Amino acid sequence: MNSSKAIKTILWKEILDLSRDYKTLAAVIILPLISLPSLALITSVLYVSQRSSILIIVEDQDFAIDAITLKDIIVEKGRALKLELTVNVNTNKTIDYKYSLVQADVLAIIPRGFKHNITMLDGQAIVKVSRLVGSPASDIAYNALQWALYDLSVSIVNERIRRLAEYANISIKPEALRNPILIETGYHLASGVQARVEEATVAFTARILQFSLFFVVYPAVVFMSDAILGERERRTIEKLLVSPLSRRDLLAGKMLASMILGIIAALADSLALLLFFILAGEILMLSVHVLIAWIISVIALIALTSAITSIVSSRSETTRSAQILSFAILSIAMIIYFASLLVDLTKVPAWASTILQLIPFTHASLAIYRVSTGDILLALIHLLILYSSIILLVLLAVREFNSERLLLFRG
Repeated sequence: MNSSKAIKTILWKEILDLSRDYKTLAAVIILPLISLPSLALITSVLYVSQRSSILIIVEDQDFAIDAITLKDIIVEKGRALKLELTVNVNTNKTIDYKYSLVQADVLAIIPRGFKHNITMLDGQAIVKVSRLVGSPASDIAYNALQWALYDLSVSIVNERIRRLAEYANISIKPEALRNPILIETGYHLASGVQARVEEATVAFTARILQFSLFFVVYPAVVFMSDAILGERERRTIEKLLVSPLSRRDLLAGKMLASMILGIIAALADSLALLLFFILAGEILMLSVHVLIAWIISVIALIALTSAITSIVSSRSETTRSAQILSFAILSIAMIIYFASLLVDLTKVPAWASTILQLIPFTHASLAIYRVSTGDILLALIHLLILYSSIILLVLLAVREFNSERLLLFRG
């Protein structure tokens, strides 16, 4: 039989077989499109529906009126942080502090002498704060309190500067005196060329795409292990092996089918991940070059995963054992792609970089990174190494795809 025709026949058969397993397809393709965006939406809704409380105990009666102003500022800051915040001010002279701690997530105590200290030119006042342990809402409320106290500190400093300027009979800008150094931040590429804000956003999006490779591995393992060992478990492998198909054509057809479905699943997973970050409030932007690099890397990664899974499946007894062993091997890839979200893999020590460069999966991530920073040449080198690894592993997969082993299982 003609090789291309044989591969097309196997390809069509595999796609039909896998498409009938709608539960698996739903789990690896449709479920992420629903679950990840839903996770972001539900988390966002729950975040803005959080309620927290701050109790301000005013021991310094001279600050009682100012405490009302401070309360309004805290509520405004809480609104900016999307937190429904209740702020109460207690000016009673007799206070049960333990009961107050039970009633509030954050307790702020304005001690005696506070007003006197902030009105002195060189005075320094203290606010005693207690936070509820283990509550994210309490953390946000504390941030709102800090923000409000910072604004209060700024207004106090401005007043002190105004008074000093009057004493010295000079004109001073309080902002310039408070902040003598201003920072103007720009961006540059690894080549030293100045970069725009849009390019920085693209680079951030590229890091998310690097992380998205984390989700590409799983579908390819499921599809490829089922394509090989599923045949034996369904007792259809004998018919395929006695057909006029070569081992190479048979494996090529199965790998192509797994790759096609794996690419569809990868697109769904990556789209779901991008939607997750967008719904979480992140600003994302893609360039054509980064998108192309990601597509090429995804195709390569799926081919690499399929080849590894094929080798493992050829030496495994059941689909489940093949998947478990494949995931154990591919956990290295998952570690790399998760780390790429938090770590610049090009800035690690030489010994760590050497180890990473020996792992083919690393080059899929680095190719995307290099394109996002404008280093196309290095990106091409990474892709060349990646595809060279694929060729070697595919050749090994063909060698391991043994008829006798598949029929009788001899690991």
